Amino acid sequence: MSDFDGMLDLTGADESAGSFDAIPSGKYNAHIHEAEWRFTKGGPESKMAEGTPYLNVQISIDDDERNGVKVLNRRVFGKLFVPPSEHDPKAAATMKGAMLNFLRAAGYTDEQINKKGFRLDPDDLNGRELVVVVRRYKNDYTDDWDNDVRGYKPAGSVGAAAETAGAVL
Repeated sequence: MSDFDGMLDLTGADESAGSFDAIPSGKYNAHIHEAEWRFTKGGPESKMAEGTPYLNVQISIDDDERNGVKVLNRRVFGKLFVPPSEHDPKAAATMKGAMLNFLRAAGYTDEQINKKGFRLDPDDLNGRELVVVVRRYKNDYTDDWDNDVRGYKPAGSVGAAAETAGAVL
């Protein structure tokens, strides 16, 4: 049992810790903090059928700062869908390509990915290093700045930590 009574001293707190403000656009050295399988809820405005599996990925930024903004340990999120067999073939091919590129960036070899019976265990992704390509954009609904993940590259990719603020990705 603890004697902690809830009294806090927040003097000198780093206010960037836990911030949800959008980070600058660019390529960042990062690692997969957490990955898990989820399923779409569907609905009239959904592009995916109810129950479509997707890999929900939480990426932690490993770079210290970008353009004066502290980005170390900031999080961005990606969703990688597994299209159902009846999905539009062109869209399905794009989704499969996104998953393939993500797995390669996370360090899987083509031999592993193409092995008959390959099953992705999301826990095996945790901690894997990669480069994440992030876009900062103005959200028309909230009028706030948001981020979305535009892609993934293998860890150590040339120019990963290059300054790219303001770049249209």
